[in-house]
Amino acid sequence: MRHFLLWTLYAPLASFGDVAVGGTRPSFSYPTKSSIIGMLAAALGLRREQSSAIEVLAQSLGFAVRVERGGERFEDFHTVQTPKQKILNDNTWIATRKDALHPIHKSNDGVATILSTREYVQNGIYSVCVWLKEETAPYSLESLANALQSPVFTLYLGRKSCPLALPLKPFHCETLTLTDALRQYNEKAQPLAIIHREYGAEKKELVAKCWDVLQKKPSIFDDFSPDNSSQQHYVYWDASLPSHEAGFSTTSFQQKRRDEPRSRTKWQFGERFEYSAILDEPATPEAQHD
Repeated sequence: MRHFLLWTLYAPLASFGDVAVGGTRPSFSYPTKSSIIGMLAAALGLRREQSSAIEVLAQSLGFAVRVERGGERFEDFHTVQTPKQKILNDNTWIATRKDALHPIHKSNDGVATILSTREYVQNGIYSVCVWLKEETAPYSLESLANALQSPVFTLYLGRKSCPLALPLKPFHCETLTLTDALRQYNEKAQPLAIIHREYGAEKKELVAKCWDVLQKKPSIFDDFSPDNSSQQHYVYWDASLPSHEAGFSTTSFQQKRRDEPRSRTKWQFGERFEYSAILDEPATPEAQHD
């Protein structure tokens, strides 16, 4: 038996940093491990300069995500100040925006303006699951759940402009496999039915009175409405958990991801492998009667 901690993420806008080069800052289509570790670290009160503590936290946890509703892509265009190339050629270490805009770099016309495109995911909904890889992990799942309930720092999905739009309400369970944990979460916590009930049809009319545009467009939750048919969701999980322990007889593919936190201050990330598969499941009894 293995212990799992699960919670659901939703925000109108989210950004899950992918490999970025130049002025384009793309987002992955679902939460990265670094984004989830960053959220847990913020909830626990770990600061960015505590790189070793954050790396130990990342190494101690297995990670999986189930895509409940894939979001739409959205791009935001920016103009950004940055040191000119002559400053960068002086071997000056610049790791953060604070470093880049230091007064010394602004002197002698040392600041240039570049164009930057930043990508977001709109209205995606995801169930996240973590588990301990070893008994000597620095934090128990119970302590992580308590931190998510009462975080030290404000939590957001990728960027500070992406606040959470739903309570996390972490759920702890003990099952044989990852798929059992996901099904138990859906049956007992019923996050999808709660989302539809509390943020879907019952409040659509009220919201439409505030924004006329919603009278012409369906609610973002309408195509997410639970029904009597089975639903298919992609599940992605750490390759450190074999497929048979995850509860899948086969996997669709294995991919390499560069989202293992190494140094938050230097923005360094390591590689890991990830499996994926489709999980079929019926709608919950409560959802069938919504």
